[in-house]
Amino acid sequence: ILALITMLSLLTGCGGAQEEAPAATQAAQAGEAAAPAAPAAPEQLDIVRVGVTAWPASLDPVTKMGWTQTRILYQVYDTLLYCNDDSTISSYICDSWTRIDDYTTEYKLKEGITFHNGYPLTAEDIKFTFDRVLFDDTGYVDPNVTAVVNTIESVEVVDDLTVRMVTSIPDPIIFDRLASSLGVYIVSKQYIEEVGNEVFGVSPVGTGPFKVDSITPENLMLSYYEGYYGEAPAMKQMEYRYYSEEMAMVTSLITGEIDLANNITPTAAKMLEGQPNL
Repeated sequence: ILALITMLSLLTGCGGAQEEAPAATQAAQAGEAAAPAAPAAPEQLDIVRVGVTAWPASLDPVTKMGWTQTRILYQVYDTLLYCNDDSTISSYICDSWTRIDDYTTEYKLKEGITFHNGYPLTAEDIKFTFDRVLFDDTGYVDPNVTAVVNTIESVEVVDDLTVRMVTSIPDPIIFDRLASSLGVYIVSKQYIEEVGNEVFGVSPVGTGPFKVDSITPENLMLSYYEGYYGEAPAMKQMEYRYYSEEMAMVTSLITGEIDLANNITPTAAKMLEGQPNL
């Protein structure tokens, strides 16, 4: 029951499914006043250090799905669709997503998107990503991932940049499911077939803004992927540090060894009140 409530609360965060609006605007007409210059983009921070008290066993996005893993996954990977702060739906990797009929939806990928190792993103990667979730019979895939997309019956490749999904029942919230932060993150078919699941879990590649530089049982280093197709993130690097004891993390926050801390309990929060540098 708790798992169901959690899933529903995540899905209801997105409102009605919408296609992404065109980004192009009309050019200024002759004789009109020139538009003011756009403000300069903020300079990227060199690094942001994040303290956590729970550590993922693997960075393969189909295993052990939960907030411990998700806070890292959305830095490295993309989901097919994305839920905006205003509850509309957009996409970083799709040009369009449309409903063909009550059971069928179609998704057209943007051209030129690559994984962190340079492999191109294609429709075959989308099909492979969903097939390994929908048809896993080994127990490798977390049931929470499968539950979010359990109405999908099949994923079909139309061409290199187009896929169609067929559901077993009419699903009015299929776009919301695909935009869920606990949903299905896109992986590279070619790379996983080359290295296998175990290696992929500790040396993953995605299409997100950050690539994995190194990972140990207590430290994860991410750096900005220069080939990223979207807006540059606010920092060049992210470091996640694992603390087995909350008080050690709180101390690191006070001394400035880390910039952010997750999962602060009320007891620890009391200790942080009045700290001049926080």
